[in-house]
Amino acid sequence: MGSTVLNFTLKNTEKCTLEDPLRMILWAGDCINNGETDIERLPNFDVYVCIGISQTLKANIDYLYTRNQPGVICIVDTNSDEQMQRFIKEFAGRITTIDADYHGNTPSMKPEYYHALLAPGGEAYNVERISSLIMFMGDYINALELFAPILPRKLRDERRYTTTINELAKENDLQVDFAWTSPELKASYYDEIRQAQENYSAYRKSLNPNHISLWNFTESNLEEYWSHLSPVILGFNYRRAISHNPSLEEIIEPYIDRFKGYLTKKLERNVDSVEEFTEQNLRLEQLQKLYTSIQYSRNFTGFSVHISKYRDLRYNGGPVVYNMWFRKISL
Repeated sequence: MGSTVLNFTLKNTEKCTLEDPLRMILWAGDCINNGETDIERLPNFDVYVCIGISQTLKANIDYLYTRNQPGVICIVDTNSDEQMQRFIKEFAGRITTIDADYHGNTPSMKPEYYHALLAPGGEAYNVERISSLIMFMGDYINALELFAPILPRKLRDERRYTTTINELAKENDLQVDFAWTSPELKASYYDEIRQAQENYSAYRKSLNPNHISLWNFTESNLEEYWSHLSPVILGFNYRRAISHNPSLEEIIEPYIDRFKGYLTKKLERNVDSVEEFTEQNLRLEQLQKLYTSIQYSRNFTGFSVHISKYRDLRYNGGPVVYNMWFRKISL
């Protein structure tokens, strides 16, 4: 029942001899952060799943073999069905907790893999992938889309066109609609520009079916307008949007509390306890994260979905946090 390393990228893998139940942490076991190995920083877990970064894997293995609590580092490509089937065969039904170490970019694991690995009643936390890529322009355009009914015409038009079309309009001192419908743009020289604009319009319409037709929406029915928008738009980052265009703040700031109220009402239908939810007094970005998480949770069949307090085992002392989590139920 000692510590070991299981490499599922190889055809022949040893067996995990640890006693059940086991707690698993994803995307950990091969890195060092602030001079501390993953194994040392995350002592409350038994199974560490990673891709096996060679430069820092050995330090984690060395620490694993010296700690009192036995554990296992599993090197596996979670995008490989073949590797995951062997991984699941080894651990199916043996795991009571699956969490994820959020440092830098992290992938996600298929919902069916969670269901196969967890024991009945087992719990999963932090199941979504994260990206450290920051896109100020994306947040800015989504902010314009979110508040389009109350924007001045110049900003309403700006969200509809690519940067290239907006720049052409500015260079020629034209309204952007006039620039786009200009006969000169029909020349073959501009084929790529036209195609990029058409692709952009199709994408924006997929996020907002009213991207073009705003005439039915005003300040008085913003909530109805918001109800049609994709979570991608609703989850825009306020600070990054304002950073891209500081003048936008004075336009949309008066409506932020109203937007928070809209998200709050939506979330109240999904939380475990409305009273507990209200007590959290969540910030806008926290409400947005929960809302987008709920949309993602629809992929998780065979689980009950919860939004409540729980102890976060990734940190010393297990601090109480408020977030979404899953419990495996029988199908």
